[in-house]
Amino acid sequence: MSETWPPEPPPDAGRPENVPMEPLRRRPLPLERQPGSPQREPIQQVVEQVRAEEIAASQPISPPELPVTRSPYREVDPLFAYIFLVAIAVGLSTFEAIVTYVLLWTLMGGVGAMGYFLGAVERLRTAQIDDLFWGVTFGFLSSFPFVIVFGSALQTVSQRMFDVEESPALVMDTWVFMAVAFVIPAAESLFFRGAVQGVRGISLTTVLATIWACVVFFPNMALAGREAIALILVFVFALLNFLYSYVRQRNGLAGAWLCQTVSYTLLWFMPRVLF
Repeated sequence: MSETWPPEPPPDAGRPENVPMEPLRRRPLPLERQPGSPQREPIQQVVEQVRAEEIAASQPISPPELPVTRSPYREVDPLFAYIFLVAIAVGLSTFEAIVTYVLLWTLMGGVGAMGYFLGAVERLRTAQIDDLFWGVTFGFLSSFPFVIVFGSALQTVSQRMFDVEESPALVMDTWVFMAVAFVIPAAESLFFRGAVQGVRGISLTTVLATIWACVVFFPNMALAGREAIALILVFVFALLNFLYSYVRQRNGLAGAWLCQTVSYTLLWFMPRVLF
């Protein structure tokens, strides 16, 4: 029998006996997440971030814009308009009361409305229901007790403030109601509590509004020789104007507006009807 040359090795030659086979360890890919390591961002997100950084670096750097602070005293001061209105009131003191009142409160209302539309006066839409409630409450509590106690005296004061000789009582009562419930509160609230108080504060607003009331009403009341009554009225006007300014600061412009409407209606109109 012939043998092949070279002879073939046996099948199990060169293999160590009883050695288990181990799997090869696979090398992880660069983008593959390892156990226990944080998850890597997708490649598309990384590309977009790099591109955004390149675009931001290519744009010129501009200095940040600083907020512009404007002092209210650099605006048009309503004090100049007040001096103008007082001068007109002094000049019209010899005219009929109705003519004087209509002209003065029309001018004052126009100035206040101009400030409101130009943004110099607080917006009425910012008022809440409780602000309106407190405005009505302050106006009622500050005036109704005086109507009960001094009703006849307030009737006399109201007649001296507004009445015109040889005018029917019904016409005068209607005119007084329109004035004290709508015209005067609207004009003075927009001007004093809106424009003036926003710049000058409570104290000066109270003083200016009190002087205005005296300049407008006293010429028609014939208070010559009645200095005591004049001082009492000055005190009453000062107290009322301070109350309106306080309500303006506490409950806003709408609350002060309602406060003056209720107060003026109770003080200067209701005594004409009740007494």
